[in-house]
Amino acid sequence: MKRFCLVLIFFAIVVAWPQNTESSRGLIRHRRGLVELLLTVWCYRDRLDIHLDKLHGYGCYCGTGGSGTPTDPYDECCFRHDCCYDHARVNLKCYSMVKWMPYWYRCLGGRTVCTGKSVCSRMSCECDKQFAECLSHVKSNSSYYFYDKSRLCPGPMMDCPKMFPSAKEVFKRMYGPRGHLT
Repeated sequence: MKRFCLVLIFFAIVVAWPQNTESSRGLIRHRRGLVELLLTVWCYRDRLDIHLDKLHGYGCYCGTGGSGTPTDPYDECCFRHDCCYDHARVNLKCYSMVKWMPYWYRCLGGRTVCTGKSVCSRMSCECDKQFAECLSHVKSNSSYYFYDKSRLCPGPMMDCPKMFPSAKEVFKRMYGPRGHLT
């Protein structure tokens, strides 16, 4: 538990520290809803192949920034997580809220259940949940821990896949077929 608290403090400092990075979409300021993200990932801790303190610097996309091609399936999870946030920020018009807003969820049976009452809150949780589920199905490679992104990840950020739900679909997930909040 002590190690987890130290890791949590470390991530809070590293991730909350604003960093400007160039990407194909221009200058972007990266900042994460760190506590929610870590607690969501924590629900899947028994199935993860990496310690949380090594996740931040893994490959080309885990942690702040991201460019080039994902190094492996683990890094692909981080890339898709960034894309999910970008989709919510731009297409669902959540803007920067998606990265810092707190959201409601439950950890049941080693899985996250999102219970947010707004599209942006719910989508933020869904992005983090999909990220944790993705990480729980792949293996990490120690050669990508603390990866030198500036040297080894050339080029712009890849184009994001078109696989994320519309606001209407998120709303349907929230309220179910009978119109009751789930």
